[in-house]
Amino acid sequence: MAQVPLPTPTDNEVPSTDIRDHLFAGAKLDEAMTSSQLTYIDRLGVEHITFAGFESKANDTIIAVGHSAAVSQSIVSASAQAAIQDINSTVTQTANDAAVVLSGLGYLPPAPFSSGLSVSSTRFTVTYNGNTYAAVADKVPFTTTSTFDGSQWRLLAGVMSGDVMTIVDAADTVVHVMPGPSGSPATDTARLQAALEKRGTILCLNPGTYYYSSTSTIRSNTRLVIGHGVAWEKDINSVWGPFLRNAAYSNSRYAVTSMTVSTSYSDPWKDNVSSSGLKAYLNIACPRHNFIAGDYVAFYGAVEFGFDGIMKVVSVTDGDNFVVEAHNLPKGTSATYDAWANGLFCFKADENISVEIYGRLDGKCTQLKASGEPSDTMKLYLMGMIFHGIMNGSLYINSIRRMRKYSALIANVRNFVVPFANIDNYSDGLHFMPPYVGVHIKTIAGAGGDDIFALTGGDFAHYEISRGHGYDITCDKLNPQNALCAVKITGNAPYRFWNINIGGITGLTQTDAIKAIWDTNLTYTAIGTLKIGLFDCAVQIGSGLKLTADEIDSVVIDEYVISQKSINGWDIAVGDSSRNNVAIKSLIVRNVRLKTPDVAVTRFLQLGRAAEVDYVDIHSGCLNISALGSGFIYSNGATDTLAANKTSRIKLSGKISAPSANYVVMFLNGMNDAIDVSGLDFEGFANLIRTSKTVAPWKKDHIDINARGLRAYDINRLFTLYAGKWKIGFSGEVLTPGALKLTPIFMGYNTTLHIDGYARVEGSSELMVTPSGSFTLVNSLVIPTAESMVAGDVAPVIHSYDKRNLLPLAFATAPQAGEELTNAVSGQKENRLKYGHFGWVPESDWRNYQVAGDATAAVYRPLFDRGNVWHVNGIKQNITIAQSSSNWSVLKPGARVAVMVTQDSIGGHTVAFDPANFTFGYTPATEAPAGTTSVYEFVYQGGGKFYSMIPNVWA
Repeated sequence: MAQVPLPTPTDNEVPSTDIRDHLFAGAKLDEAMTSSQLTYIDRLGVEHITFAGFESKANDTIIAVGHSAAVSQSIVSASAQAAIQDINSTVTQTANDAAVVLSGLGYLPPAPFSSGLSVSSTRFTVTYNGNTYAAVADKVPFTTTSTFDGSQWRLLAGVMSGDVMTIVDAADTVVHVMPGPSGSPATDTARLQAALEKRGTILCLNPGTYYYSSTSTIRSNTRLVIGHGVAWEKDINSVWGPFLRNAAYSNSRYAVTSMTVSTSYSDPWKDNVSSSGLKAYLNIACPRHNFIAGDYVAFYGAVEFGFDGIMKVVSVTDGDNFVVEAHNLPKGTSATYDAWANGLFCFKADENISVEIYGRLDGKCTQLKASGEPSDTMKLYLMGMIFHGIMNGSLYINSIRRMRKYSALIANVRNFVVPFANIDNYSDGLHFMPPYVGVHIKTIAGAGGDDIFALTGGDFAHYEISRGHGYDITCDKLNPQNALCAVKITGNAPYRFWNINIGGITGLTQTDAIKAIWDTNLTYTAIGTLKIGLFDCAVQIGSGLKLTADEIDSVVIDEYVISQKSINGWDIAVGDSSRNNVAIKSLIVRNVRLKTPDVAVTRFLQLGRAAEVDYVDIHSGCLNISALGSGFIYSNGATDTLAANKTSRIKLSGKISAPSANYVVMFLNGMNDAIDVSGLDFEGFANLIRTSKTVAPWKKDHIDINARGLRAYDINRLFTLYAGKWKIGFSGEVLTPGALKLTPIFMGYNTTLHIDGYARVEGSSELMVTPSGSFTLVNSLVIPTAESMVAGDVAPVIHSYDKRNLLPLAFATAPQAGEELTNAVSGQKENRLKYGHFGWVPESDWRNYQVAGDATAAVYRPLFDRGNVWHVNGIKQNITIAQSSSNWSVLKPGARVAVMVTQDSIGGHTVAFDPANFTFGYTPATEAPAGTTSVYEFVYQGGGKFYSMIPNVWA
């Protein structure tokens, strides 16, 4: 047909009956439906959107929504604020254009859901509980009843309600976005609670201040994001309480009647799992439980390792029994319960909870009304947030302020991550209450009014909601910024914090940086391993590490930086608690250095009273100390109420130097078994080891000092030793005294020293005062004390087993046969001497000649294995030569020995030989004139038998 020209429309009022207007309207309808232009103009000159315009607008909105959801997943990026604004604008536009979006997608305008709606098309939509739904294709046609049937509808999109905007795609919910602050605590709190009811991702992104008047609950599979510029503050007129708590905190607790290890369970959740030999599955007897396979259940109350914490239900046997998979290898075959829990219990844990605070959470505790404090015995209303029983959780905090107690109490969690937590709190930071498994903290920083990171059962009973084993926790970086304390570890029997790993701690604390202690109701603290990568934290008052835990298996520090002189504390302090005894198996510091060269050191390691340490190992790469207090390492002796420190072995290696002759590296007053300085380069101190009269061995009868490999020069005194038996091992070390030229080793009264090996002294000269006079010791290794003796004092005794050791012979007073030394007393002939049966003998005479010290005996028993010529000078009666106590085992067959007998001034005394040992081939003379000497020579056959040669008699 021919094209009819488009008539000019009239300006008649709507509706018009003019045929010209009808023709024009038909043409415009065709333009609206088929044109590719986005808009058209009606006959009155008003612009409208074409169908192409609808589709374009719908597509733009959907793309924007998808972009906003994607941005919300990376909210921590540098463009977070821009993303928030993007989401806000998108949400607003989506709400305004909801009808446009639905029309553009081909849906009919939504009708409110009600009974009796006839639904015959999938384009039919309804609104119900703030969301928009379309009919499901395989359910139409149907007529609605008074009950909304979710199987007949699929979610299309949310609409802006008073509480939250839900943005979705055609399949599932994407995010829930809260409106801006209302100024009303009741409204803000209600909106947050309504949003959390929806689960999924909750975005609170509109900058401004929200107020909370009661605690909100977060449930499984929920992510709460509080954006930059958003502050949630406590309503100061409301009842005190946390900002947030997870749902599992209130879940029903079920009594567990038994937990036993199964050794024949085949896990249906895993491939290639043997059905026997595994011990990681537990049979749980729990009457009337309501768990299903796949649930995560939190257990508590068990004493034994591996029976508490969160575990997965792998199968359900019946309504009273199920099987769980353990997270660690259980110790033993069954669980017993602790008195605190008074039974074994479990509850369903929450899963997949994430809280991200990029803005600020403010508890305003300093402004809360006293009338708002509840009368609860458990004062958990003082906490900022409570997370109890969560599998797979995370917590991010940019700023938290003015919570009266813990910023967050986190108990009985597994696989819990803290990417970042900035603690700017009135009191504590993050408190982890065991049991916990697989906790990973990347960074904790801030300046809380108490410890910013704590592993604790609750430092007061009314905070304690959980007890158990702390299995493993890692904090990559800990950065206190004038916090009261950085780390506190305190617990209760019979549990232990098994593995604590801190990558690095840097910054500043007001008091002790790390405390492993008792605290109020927490009266037993046990630690497996406390591992610290870098310690570089300045402490204003107190110690870097205060270790008064009952038991610690291992403390390992890769590098310790001494930042400043400690006040009322030490860098590492062990023991000295009046409440409990301390036992540490090993304390290892792999490197010690100074922050700056001028840092003064009071005491690096204090080994205090009421403490036992099996092994201490400290290494210094190069430590040049400009100022030092009473000792780099110091141990305490006993008091009337506290036992002396007991340390089995102390090892110090590396290089240490100091310019002053007044500094002591180790000042030991307690009980020790061994000190190892074999790998030490030592210069310039007054003493490497100084002891007091209270020092004593712990598990042995003497104290060993291993100085083999020690390099010591420009020293004042190397060892000052008192009280007891000491053994020092050398291996040819050269000891170089400093300006005072003092002897390296000083011995006090009541001291016995065994020197094993040899050390050479170069350049010492010191006066030795003895009761018989004063002498100068030149290059002597040891000088005995010149102090005044008091009642009960015993003169020092020296033992040496190497003739190269220069020592004062006068104090080698109780030698053993075979000892050797060189007399170091100036003015006396320096002889290398060896001790035999008849005393110290010059080395040149050793094994040639011995003289009996007593000429009045009737029987003599020569020790030929200590000298092959044996002489009795001036016998005064008849004598017999007989078998000695020695078996002469050193002699070999064919050895020649001689007995010399000199008569006294009277003479005529007979000399007889025991025939059991001595055989003559002739009849020897039995007596000799006065003053004459008879020589009887023998050849040794072996087996204690000697055969005579011809005797000689001299006048």
